[in-house]
Amino acid sequence: MTPRVSPSLAPKSRTAIRAVLAVLLTIAVTAASGCQRSEPTIYDYFRITVDGQQTLGVSKKDAVVRGVVIFFHGIDTNEFAMTADQAHTAVTNKLVNAGFAVIASQAGGNAFGNPKSQNNYRALAYAALQHYRVENVFFLAESMGALAAISLLAETESSRIRGLAAINPILDLGRPQFAPAIAESYTDQVEIDSANPMNLNPELFTGKRIRLYVSRDESAVTAESVAFRDRFGSVADISIVECSGALGDPACLQGDDLLTWFALMERRTPQ
Repeated sequence: MTPRVSPSLAPKSRTAIRAVLAVLLTIAVTAASGCQRSEPTIYDYFRITVDGQQTLGVSKKDAVVRGVVIFFHGIDTNEFAMTADQAHTAVTNKLVNAGFAVIASQAGGNAFGNPKSQNNYRALAYAALQHYRVENVFFLAESMGALAAISLLAETESSRIRGLAAINPILDLGRPQFAPAIAESYTDQVEIDSANPMNLNPELFTGKRIRLYVSRDESAVTAESVAFRDRFGSVADISIVECSGALGDPACLQGDDLLTWFALMERRTPQ
């Protein structure tokens, strides 16, 4: 795109013009070289307010979207979590380059899956379906985001929700280390108990597909994930993929495995 130059800032001489052109040429060459090295995805961004919360949708520019990935962010992050650092951006690139749209919401910040955040994610899923017009919807959660994602998966009867993947998930609202933050997000203990994934009726997960990426170095995450599989694995397809490192370690952001798993569950509409 040709840069616009304000009349008050326009160069007054040919020498100045040549100098400006030389600088622009240098910038263009540098940018092109950088693009060749990093091979960035060309994104289309979908930015709207849903249920009072800011959202971000990312898809590949000038490409058909084959499915939507609803991302449920973790603690102290927001709708920008999937592009906030190199490891998350790599996963987003992997999904978007394969034809998926990734969409996330601020969803009340550190809401720990409370009813208000669940309602926001419901509205987000509806907005995404209206915008992208797809049949395939996947849930992808990280840490705290798994609380809302699990609850929504349990209540959803639509087969359009193909499956849920969670990265080092929080699956039990009874985890002591988060008790103060959880208490701030809910009105009372009754509300906490009813929203706790571990208290849900196993029948709600019949036929559901869930994949957990769990760090062997995080004992609380491992214990919760195993307990979740033991409780619901008789009716649901629950797989655990081991990774390593502390919470947030890039080793648990396994884009290749995630893409393969989504593709296995994808359904195509007959032509």
